[in-house]
Amino acid sequence: MILVTTPTGNTGKLIVKQLVEMGYPVRVLACDPEKIPNEIRAHIEILQGSLLDLDVLTRALEGCETAYYCIPQSTNPSNLLQYYDDFAQIASQAIKRAGNKRIVYLGGAGKESGIKTAGAASALFQVVAQRYMKTSIVITTNRGVGEWGEVLGDTTVAAAMLDRLLHRSVVLN
Repeated sequence: MILVTTPTGNTGKLIVKQLVEMGYPVRVLACDPEKIPNEIRAHIEILQGSLLDLDVLTRALEGCETAYYCIPQSTNPSNLLQYYDDFAQIASQAIKRAGNKRIVYLGGAGKESGIKTAGAASALFQVVAQRYMKTSIVITTNRGVGEWGEVLGDTTVAAAMLDRLLHRSVVLN
């Protein structure tokens, strides 16, 4: 079973459609399931609820070997960092509870979001360091590795992170 969050969003609806066409069992978590096209509804399991509800997200993740997790775009960017942090905290707890091993995450908090905090680069490095030589990491970006120091706001941390990411890796341009 594959869980897809935000199944009515720009990317989520395409992923659901492709997974269904390829014959994968799909579960979706949607705030408004009525927005899911009828031709897709018959082929998926639908749970209604919010990604900000720990119990609902945990239930959605249970029994799924893979989850495509996407945070919906913020409609109020007044505190964008807090917005993404709220989703991350709940997702982290739900993933631990459900015991999922494979998560595909898509986030929109990039350079253009204006998020710059002293600890952000270090926090990302900790995630990479914890997974280094233990599991696969897939990263997509529209920035070359030479720009990561500027994007992350810390060239030392960026260099250490790239050292781990590029060791035994394949880079596709």
